[in-house]
Amino acid sequence: MIKILTFFSPSSFFQLNLPHDAIFVGVDILRAGTTLCTALANKAKEVVPVVSSEVALRLYNRFDRDNVLLCGERNGQKIEGYALGNSPLEFTSEKVNNKTLILDTTNGSKIFANGLDFRYALVGAFINFTSIFNVISKIISSKNANMILLVCAGDKGGFSFEDALFCGSLAKKIAESSNKFVLDDATRASIDLFELHKPNLCEFVKSTSHAKNLIALGYEEDINYALTTDLFAVVPISNGVSYISYRPKDGE
Repeated sequence: MIKILTFFSPSSFFQLNLPHDAIFVGVDILRAGTTLCTALANKAKEVVPVVSSEVALRLYNRFDRDNVLLCGERNGQKIEGYALGNSPLEFTSEKVNNKTLILDTTNGSKIFANGLDFRYALVGAFINFTSIFNVISKIISSKNANMILLVCAGDKGGFSFEDALFCGSLAKKIAESSNKFVLDDATRASIDLFELHKPNLCEFVKSTSHAKNLIALGYEEDINYALTTDLFAVVPISNGVSYISYRPKDGE
């Protein structure tokens, strides 16, 4: 049997010593995960997530300035001196094509950075929903993993509805694909939450505190975009130091 574990906050994930041959799925719907997927779909070379601005600047100084962009936000606003913020709508092919992006955000980049060492570290979002389900199914069918970790970035260390709702939607689709999955209570709760709010998902998310903050900053269109299903087929996967577009490994 294959376990599906859901973590609603970074702290609940960090305190456990989990097997690194598990499938790690990092989730930050508003907005870093959605932005990362968009960047790779628009042909960024790679995205390097970092845990702090200090790390971001150290890495930036190691690259040829023509080939790298500093990207990120604090409390929703672009960091001063950075080329791009964290709105996925900024990450057009004209800006990111063939660039290395260093991503430094309040919530998501920390989770993505901590997932880099997993054998299969992926980034999931509504905008790549079917594609990430297909990649997870492919990895499972090749018998290369016996655990799926759905890890929410949350909001400043706490719970965020939009991440939990995505985990519920993805876990539901995975669980319905086979009887070989065992769901922990958090996963079951996320599915129940998704089923409850599925009919008015966008309206409900816009009523939550995280989304309200973004709307107040002028980013309501980012929320509409982030809750759109299957905009892209790209699936970000870790190569150990950054996230690149998924390519099947031998045996998958």
